[in-house]
Amino acid sequence: MGDFSGLKYPENDTDCWWTYSKCVNPNLQGLPKDVSDVPEPHTLAYGFDDGPNCSHNAFYDYLMDQGQKATMFYIGSNVMDWPLEAQRAVSDVTGLTSRDAFAELYYSSYPPPLNTFFT
Repeated sequence: MGDFSGLKYPENDTDCWWTYSKCVNPNLQGLPKDVSDVPEPHTLAYGFDDGPNCSHNAFYDYLMDQGQKATMFYIGSNVMDWPLEAQRAVSDVTGLTSRDAFAELYYSSYPPPLNTFFT
C-alpha cells in the first residue's frame, strides 16, 4: 500500500465525497443526497473500479462460486487491453440483456462532456 498520509482533500471543493469526509449532502445545487444507509437487513452491494485486467477471469470465477454479483466499472483503455475479460463479464456476470449491456458499454465510450454524472 502507498502512503497517503500527506494527501489532503481541498476544503474549498464544492463536491461532496462520502468516502473522504462522510458527507452525504452535496453543496452543489441539484445534486441528490448520497446513499449512506441501507435499512433493509442482509443488504450488501459490491462495486469494483478500473477494470478489467488480467486477473478478472479468476475473479469472475470466484464471484460465481460464492453466488455473488457485483457492479464493474471499466476504463476504456483497459477494455482495449483486456477485451476477453470484458466480454466475459458481459456474458457471464451481467444481469442486463445483451442489448442493454451493449448500450451501457457503447454510451460509456463517449467523451466525459457527454457523461456528466459526477458528484
